[in-house]
Amino acid sequence: MPSPTPGSVSYASLLFYDATVSISRPSGAANGNVLLLIGYVRPGTANMLNNASLPSGFTNLFQPVSGFGIVGWRRITDITTEPTSYTVTRQGGSGQAALSLQLVTGVDTATPIATAGIGFSRGTSGTTATYPTFSAPADSLVFYLAAADAEGSYGPTTASGLTHRWQINDWAVGSGDDYTHQITLKSRSITTAETTAAYTQTSSTPVTWNVAAVVVKSVEPTSTTGAAILLGL
Repeated sequence: MPSPTPGSVSYASLLFYDATVSISRPSGAANGNVLLLIGYVRPGTANMLNNASLPSGFTNLFQPVSGFGIVGWRRITDITTEPTSYTVTRQGGSGQAALSLQLVTGVDTATPIATAGIGFSRGTSGTTATYPTFSAPADSLVFYLAAADAEGSYGPTTASGLTHRWQINDWAVGSGDDYTHQITLKSRSITTAETTAAYTQTSSTPVTWNVAAVVVKSVEPTSTTGAAILLGL
């Protein structure tokens, strides 16, 4: 079976005093697709997304340590009842967060996520962070997510062996300085079952990286209609 395929993506910003934010459903969604909702919470925002309220159907994949870093959810689409946008309500506090909603097609809807987790939590400022390693089944797709905040540009790079999908830059103001929320997504298709390599995320200047990985399973051979295989951050 072919590996799942990344489709379109949408973005939203939860601004300093906003209680809620709406993020649009990515274009091209069909029955049995998976939506990955990824949020990055910058320092000083006090657990604002750890227990965020989301529409019914979103399942939490991982949460940041001490409220800072990357938080993720997934959802199986049912296009007959699927809304055109989704509202995220913060847990509390004030601060900024950047959100992305990634469409994935060709997914096993019974068990869409083989495994997911955070590989590096806020606390150390450097130029390199290592993504978590997982046992990935054959014909799966591994997403590698990295986020950081910094003043100005810091030149993130893509590790050899990974495909760059997208990067978002979300400017915000914190502590009197301009900071950039940046989330970047890479991926790698798995043909034969393996333990994934310890890929790294690097930058040209020291920043505090927050990284995570999600292994998305392909449609099982016994599936009949299953997920759509349309479309091709």
